[in-house]
Amino acid sequence: MRVPDLTVLAAPTTGPTLRAVSETWQASRVDVRESTTIQHRTALGRVLPILGMRTVDSITVDDVQDLVDTLHLDGKARESIRKSRTALAMVLDYARVRPNPARDKLVKLPLSEPDEVEPPIADHVEAVGWILSVPYLLGVLILDATGCRIGELAAAKVGDLDEGRKAWLVRAKVAKTRKARWVELPDDLYRVVVDRLPAREDRELEAPLFPIGSDDRLRMAISRACKRRRSAVVEPARPPAPPDQPPASRGRLVGRDRRPRRSAQPLRDGRPLHTRDDGLPGDRPPEAARSCCYGAPLRAPLGVRKRRFCRHVVGQYRPFSGAR
Repeated sequence: MRVPDLTVLAAPTTGPTLRAVSETWQASRVDVRESTTIQHRTALGRVLPILGMRTVDSITVDDVQDLVDTLHLDGKARESIRKSRTALAMVLDYARVRPNPARDKLVKLPLSEPDEVEPPIADHVEAVGWILSVPYLLGVLILDATGCRIGELAAAKVGDLDEGRKAWLVRAKVAKTRKARWVELPDDLYRVVVDRLPAREDRELEAPLFPIGSDDRLRMAISRACKRRRSAVVEPARPPAPPDQPPASRGRLVGRDRRPRRSAQPLRDGRPLHTRDDGLPGDRPPEAARSCCYGAPLRAPLGVRKRRFCRHVVGQYRPFSGAR
């Protein structure tokens, strides 16, 4: 006598979806910083629209490879795809999926040749520096002199400044290495930082030490200054004018920077421009006026540039120059 198998009629058991497991996994990561949490959320945001409704135990190596290929066709960078695959692997590890298809060696990332970073020369840094507003210019000068991270610069407080050391304390919760350390300031920049602070009895210890707002604002200000500098291009030389017409000018600045530069005016107040010691941007000797007004960079010693920058920053904070 044949007995029917009733288990075939039972509803198939379904496991949790990848979207549900990823939300639980992100909530469990209380051991990481907020920036890491944002990175995980961003990386999974590229995965969930494709595999979010799949159960975690049904995802195969071919599914992960199809995910990589889809993101590559969408124009995602190789590092973005790698971060998404790593986040998917951590979610599957949390769901105890063995073996983990996202960690399989058969999953291949697209080939991408790394771009060689070309650091800017001092002339480019100086040109962008004059476009920046004074608070962001001070932040750029400190980054250049100390080599600290932008996040450490934005998190510095007035109470972290040690005037005896001429340095500020990068606290352990801010440092990437989780170890506190002192960052010393050069003498000229230290005088600028202290000069812009109010009197000691009026200082708020929790106030920002450097007025850059946040690291994102400083990055955005630098990016906008670079774009603004690139918009000031030089028109090509015009063809010779006919004999009955006056000769055309050799070229002029176009774009956003249409104002005449101070270097194009060799004399002011009856004195050569290079004899003025007002510390304003654009001070150039007369022999360099022709090259500067056509956009050619002037190569001056880096120390001279920094002194001019520091005088410019201090000049904007003269209301705080009272007794300390």
